[in-house]
Amino acid sequence: KFTIDRILGFISVADDLDFEVCKDYYLTVEAWDNGTPPLSAAAMVTIELMDVNDNAPTFSEDIYNVLVSEEASVGQTVTKLLAEDLDSQVNGRITYSILKGDRSNHFWIDPVTGLLKVNKRLDRELVSRYSLSVQAFDSGSPAMSSTVTVNIDISDVNDNPPVFSPPNSTAAVQLNQAAGTVLLKLTVSDKDTTRNGPPFEFRIVSGNEGDSFSLDQTGILRSNRVFGPEALREFTLEIQVRESRCNS
Repeated sequence: KFTIDRILGFISVADDLDFEVCKDYYLTVEAWDNGTPPLSAAAMVTIELMDVNDNAPTFSEDIYNVLVSEEASVGQTVTKLLAEDLDSQVNGRITYSILKGDRSNHFWIDPVTGLLKVNKRLDRELVSRYSLSVQAFDSGSPAMSSTVTVNIDISDVNDNPPVFSPPNSTAAVQLNQAAGTVLLKLTVSDKDTTRNGPPFEFRIVSGNEGDSFSLDQTGILRSNRVFGPEALREFTLEIQVRESRCNS
């Protein structure tokens, strides 16, 4: 790694040096005169390398994939990012920041520890997935940095009730129409995932005088009898829908 001028005694660098491979060199240098016999002396030369910022931080994962519940509390840890730098402590201190992918600031990263945390309440029905670009930069001058992608999938909880569309419906039945005639097909939607949504359970809560109507579990309303001239002219049914008990 080093060479010495045999006449002047100058020690020079002869090959590439790398602080991260070897930080110190201990050379034994000998000098002798031209007498007869020649006399000599030896000295120890210690060479300490100074680090330069020639290494960017490296993340422990090429990409981070995380699953977090939409009911996660503010301040809850999502994951911990880890980046390392081969440079010395002076140049290798790491600072973390979120570059993009979270315009509403639903997440926050501790700049020192790399802990990624929930910063605001999450709602899977509004945003089901985040893809953050996180940067780690060192303390050298100039600083070097690297980025990594953190994919965060939001898992669903059953926080939305089923909703009729439209909220109110009207059906007509003709006189002397056969029993079992289909009068109406109710439509229901649920913002939750299919795991927490359909199938639904329907039931008539009130207004079904004389058990005149039946409602199956697909939301189809049928007549249960033939309506003659003496029948009531109007029925107002209250119908309830709920998610199947099979959902958890």
